[in-house]
Amino acid sequence: MEEIARLQASPRGHKSHLSKVLNKASEILKVEPSKADKIALTTLKTTLEQLTWKQQLVRELDKKIAAKITDPKQLETEIYESEQLSCDLEEKLNHIRKYMFIVE
Repeated sequence: MEEIARLQASPRGHKSHLSKVLNKASEILKVEPSKADKIALTTLKTTLEQLTWKQQLVRELDKKIAAKITDPKQLETEIYESEQLSCDLEEKLNHIRKYMFIVE
């Protein structure tokens, strides 16, 4: 049980960091693509790399957590939260990719 709690704390920590990165990306995405400067684009490229890496990391952690959970209700909750984060992250990644495609 202690190992599950430790594993579950890790994605929460990553989610906290993801929130900050996503907020920064959202601010840049509000700028009209034709008015985006090189610094903003560099930041978006870095953000895209960070989010892609975090996405893979969180997926791996989710698999480890799901393998350790024995309570069906807890597993259901864990899967729901995991999928919610995954969908939000994928949506933001697609927004960034589209924005960068328009700019370039």
